[in-house]
Amino acid sequence: MPESNNTKKGISDNSGKGIESTVDIFANRIARKLKQREVEQTESEKAAEVRHALILEGMTTIRKALQETLRINLGDRFALDLDIDDYKGWPRVQLLLLDSLAPEQLDHGIIVSAHERNEMGTIEIHLAGSRCLGRVHLTDRRDFEKLGLVVKKSVREFLDIISTYILNPVRPQDLIAQQTKALEASDEDFLAENLAEEDVFTEDFNKNDNIIVPQEEAPAVPTTHSQPLGNLDFSLTKEEEENGTKKKTSAFAHC
Repeated sequence: MPESNNTKKGISDNSGKGIESTVDIFANRIARKLKQREVEQTESEKAAEVRHALILEGMTTIRKALQETLRINLGDRFALDLDIDDYKGWPRVQLLLLDSLAPEQLDHGIIVSAHERNEMGTIEIHLAGSRCLGRVHLTDRRDFEKLGLVVKKSVREFLDIISTYILNPVRPQDLIAQQTKALEASDEDFLAENLAEEDVFTEDFNKNDNIIVPQEEAPAVPTTHSQPLGNLDFSLTKEEEENGTKKKTSAFAHC
């Protein structure tokens, strides 16, 4: 029995309503997710702003604290110096021990740096080229209270280390020996680099040039003796004895 127009219309209306319902559900879900992401991004950005502000405030506090150490009198040979710069977009503060006899030798110092790895607002204090003295994560204002204790502990340890060096310094003659050795090592490295870049084998080099070709054995020098000397007769004839001359033998015929 053929379907009536009303039946077809009802099916079409139901299908349309089903699609509209699916679209509405999907649209609402997307809108909700986007709103949630926007809220999360806003919260993340706000948290990052808080961390960055705490980092800058913390580095400023540390710089002022380290400046106080510059008032310490270390004698004629040594002094402390404060260097401030940027490292990978973040402020960095270095407190260095200067030796007037070796101004380029900066082996003793503490380095304070900051970074945002893992979104933790980190400030680290290291000995120059060595171990970490302290670390603070500034995720909120409460963490900022730990910074003063970490800085004080690190500075005390650094001052203990350099006091030992200042009271028992390297002798000037030993410094000269160290500098000379460093220069010699630098010269050797320079020569090694130049040799590595040079083409030590010229284009007209022949691999056979270094091969020693054995010479042919020289022919033996012909002897004028037809028989061994032991078989020659060197006796004088009666006539030779009278004349005082030697007998001519075949062995000396060509002399």
